[in-house]
Amino acid sequence: MRYLIALILLSLKLSSTETLLDRFQKFTSVISVSSNNVELSSGDISYDSDNFLYSITSPYSQIIAKIDNKVYVQDDDFKQVFIYQGDYEFLIEQILDNEVGLQPYECATTCLRASVLDENIQELVLEMSENEISQISYLDAKNDAYVIKFLNFQLGAKNISYNLPRHYEVIMQ
Repeated sequence: MRYLIALILLSLKLSSTETLLDRFQKFTSVISVSSNNVELSSGDISYDSDNFLYSITSPYSQIIAKIDNKVYVQDDDFKQVFIYQGDYEFLIEQILDNEVGLQPYECATTCLRASVLDENIQELVLEMSENEISQISYLDAKNDAYVIKFLNFQLGAKNISYNLPRHYEVIMQ
């Protein structure tokens, strides 16, 4: 009987976590990635149910887009676009699809902590409010701590599309 009650409570926690994440399936935001209080990169992201367009503005201009089963990496310095075909999955997708087993975690805001980790991530915490993701903090396999801050977070996404720029070398991978 105790096992059945624990199972029911666990399933309620999981379903409420997934309900929390459902509202974030479409959003736009400025994001900043830092480690040890040093900004590594920043840019704008539009996300729509596993498709996204991430336009990096710092430290250099680059676009990473995932649309359906294609990943485009546009390097403006070298005037190249790499196209990867296949089932690639990015951390933001794993989090929003709750593949990392997010569970409520006590903090000053609303936090969820990953319980299903892989060989690349030792710990991961998602901080959010009712209408926005504020940050994702994680510790990688090398014990390097990273923080992804979301600024100007807005629910809803623009139409996500990617057009190959003219006069860029296209490299199929």
